[in-house]
Amino acid sequence: MARQTSPFLRLPTEIRLMIYEELLLPPASKEPCPPNTKFVAPDYHEYEPTSTSNTLRAPRTLQIRTIDPAKLAANPSLLPPTSSRPRYHIRSDAFRSRTTPTTYALQNNPGLHPAILATCRQVHAEAAGLLYSSYAFDFDTHVEAIVPFLSALTPAARARIARLALVKRALPYVKEFDRAEWRAACEYTAAHLNVAGLSLALGVVAGKPPAGWADSPALTVEHFRLVQPRSVGSRPASGAATPTSSSSSGDDEGKVLNGEMLYGLGLKAIAGVDFEWVEQLLWLRGVRDVHVRAIVEHCPPPVSETMAFWVSFSKSVEGSFREWMRGVMLV
Repeated sequence: MARQTSPFLRLPTEIRLMIYEELLLPPASKEPCPPNTKFVAPDYHEYEPTSTSNTLRAPRTLQIRTIDPAKLAANPSLLPPTSSRPRYHIRSDAFRSRTTPTTYALQNNPGLHPAILATCRQVHAEAAGLLYSSYAFDFDTHVEAIVPFLSALTPAARARIARLALVKRALPYVKEFDRAEWRAACEYTAAHLNVAGLSLALGVVAGKPPAGWADSPALTVEHFRLVQPRSVGSRPASGAATPTSSSSSGDDEGKVLNGEMLYGLGLKAIAGVDFEWVEQLLWLRGVRDVHVRAIVEHCPPPVSETMAFWVSFSKSVEGSFREWMRGVMLV
């Protein structure tokens, strides 16, 4: 018997594309997304919103968040009964001492109807590119959801993701499991997304003491070359390499290669502040664009070398750190 073609697929391609746009690209709302208590609450509060000039210029953003395991256990209807989303474990109690299973969900549905992608392979092939290339996928600090979310997509859909946003937790309070989740997210993203076509928005939780940053010295680009891997070169903002020492040799800091590239020392931490997360983020080196912004929250006055360095780093997030990141990531 001859195989019948769906009436929908017999429509002209132009008509089908118009239908996909109606279902997947609803008009962008200017209303702020109301808070939803079913998700794990962020562990920071942005007291001083900073400049937004470095955020992703995307009219549409999908906020992917981890569902609070306690809310999911009490109300399983938070997920459709036929949901096949991957489950993963997070530390969800007040002291983050035990793990419980949960999954992710979309916090702000702007009126999407993505079910059409599951109708058949041809429709998925035609519509997936429109959906995944048109939105910024914002995970905030829920980096544990990145691998489950991306792994649930088809390779073709993952390849069309063009914008990714995430937030790095306050460095002095990062735990070992936070580091493991961050590493896994960076590793999977570098291996499975089209890095060359990706725009990355990085938020960094920054601490500001009651007296402000006036008495805290700002860091320079040279400080960040201390954590820059030896195998990764960067360009100064001026475009011309200037070695820190004309007598340096071998693998010393500030080495100039071919008169234009500067290499670092590859330190894992400075003054007790972990910077291995930056090295892992550099696995995404070669992205199309990178935006860095500080998420400023209040912190106690620094009473240790580690806290004092973190406050100086916080002051420098939208200055020398952003400059250095762009010099390394955009090659």
